[in-house]
Amino acid sequence: MKLRCLCYTFCSLLVFVFPASTTLAHVDKEQLKKYKKAKKYYFASDYESAKAILLSLIDGGEKNTTTPYALFYYALSAYHNGELSLAEDTFSTILEEYPDWEQEDEVNYWLGQLRFEAEDYHTGLTWLAKITNQKLGTALEAMKVYFLRQVDNIRVLQNIAKQYPDDRTIASVLSEKVAQHFCFDLQGYDSLKETVSLKKDSYNVGIFFPFFIDDVDYEEENNHLFVLALYQGIKVAVTALAHQGIKINLFAYDTKKDPVVTAALLEQEEVKGMDLMIGPLYAATFPLVADFARIHRVNLFNPISENQDVVGGNSFVFLFKSSLETQARRAAEFTLQNATKEFNVGIVYGTSEADAIQARTYKQYVEHHTGKAVAFMVPATPEGAQASLNEWEKHAEGVIGEAEEGATKKLLSLEGLTHLYVASKNELIVAHVLRNVELSKQPPCIIGHESW
Repeated sequence: MKLRCLCYTFCSLLVFVFPASTTLAHVDKEQLKKYKKAKKYYFASDYESAKAILLSLIDGGEKNTTTPYALFYYALSAYHNGELSLAEDTFSTILEEYPDWEQEDEVNYWLGQLRFEAEDYHTGLTWLAKITNQKLGTALEAMKVYFLRQVDNIRVLQNIAKQYPDDRTIASVLSEKVAQHFCFDLQGYDSLKETVSLKKDSYNVGIFFPFFIDDVDYEEENNHLFVLALYQGIKVAVTALAHQGIKINLFAYDTKKDPVVTAALLEQEEVKGMDLMIGPLYAATFPLVADFARIHRVNLFNPISENQDVVGGNSFVFLFKSSLETQARRAAEFTLQNATKEFNVGIVYGTSEADAIQARTYKQYVEHHTGKAVAFMVPATPEGAQASLNEWEKHAEGVIGEAEEGATKKLLSLEGLTHLYVASKNELIVAHVLRNVELSKQPPCIIGHESW
């Protein structure tokens, strides 16, 4: 299989990060000698010889620190030798017998690949979802793109996208497949060439929302009433514009969160006559409409996203809301406008990727414009915040237990701060921070979200 070259390169990286001298220092010299000899056979692509030596280390002997490594190389040797079932069983054995092994992510990676090769995509993605090491991100994306592009059944990809609605790689591959199926040419367009803005007597606006108009249990089961609220808000705006002499013709299209349905809608001739498009709201359908907007030079607005990646360099795609980065930069500008000579800022952020993006952007802006490092940038979890709040409730008179007081100071020391930026909308985290501020003798200025 072609991917084996890619995976072998990845594997070569892994074997060099495995601990060698430190971890194996107290292993029997004879066993260590065998282990190193097996590795030489492995790197020489003599997988049968490698397996034979590794098997002697695995079977019958007393388990030691080399055993999980021997099992790992045994599984890799079996894999490259074409014995996929043996490889998968051996990788599974590692997780069963060494659940806390430091290279667990690498094992999950290979189990994911083996399931992909067996065309068991759901289980493969389940294994990959267990991986926490961010350094493997590029390898994971490459694996998913390679295998999912080989899936010809669009319905299979749709089911996968529904299982992982926030996975941009899956959404991108699905959009690409649907575009190919409906013969959309997504390449070779100069999007701004000969673009002309025309003043008209009326303008056509297409709304691409998941209305689920054929679903009789929509209100009870689908929990998308916010879609109807958005649409009603658009109709109110249309009425207001009509009073100003601006006529808007609304066209509502039900995407049903389905790329195939969305692609069929885009095939309709009337859609090509839109002057403006709003939506879709979900990752699986948005790229398809964004490409359509670029090809036909129609402005497209996403009404709910704050993620700059949604724009993706498309000159015709816009966010209705400010991007996460823009919000953080504006917060940093406000901070600096209200700063004194004793300026000293700290940052607290939540567990979501959006929180981390805003925290990093704010930090970079402040440090770039002041030449001074921020006092701290610390993550906070809802669980930790709740634990602290519970402790405070136990001390109604405001006296915090010594252990909790020490933990609080370690997490969030406000001493000497003039400003504190909180990149989180989580109510528990916000409450925890504000409680810390209340207890501070000289509380800093708090910069947070408007949603508070």
